[in-house]
Amino acid sequence: YTTLMNKVFQIWARPKLDILAPPPHSTGGAVDLTLINSDGTAVEMGSSIDAMPPHCYPDHFENAGDAIGKEAHQNRELLRSVME
Repeated sequence: YTTLMNKVFQIWARPKLDILAPPPHSTGGAVDLTLINSDGTAVEMGSSIDAMPPHCYPDHFENAGDAIGKEAHQNRELLRSVME
């Protein structure tokens, strides 16, 4: 359990005692996004939306040698640029 919680806290803000500063993920302050193609199918992002580290890091597939990893990295870069 402790190992799992340590992994969760790598990507999720710890709860705070200050009720005026709640963690963003548990209050709707963060939104999970993906890209879809013209058919409405989610494109390859390299991992599931709830993946834990290391797959969840944006640049995880930057140096991927396989086609799926390269596609995932390109899609992640596209999503990042659209969001910015």
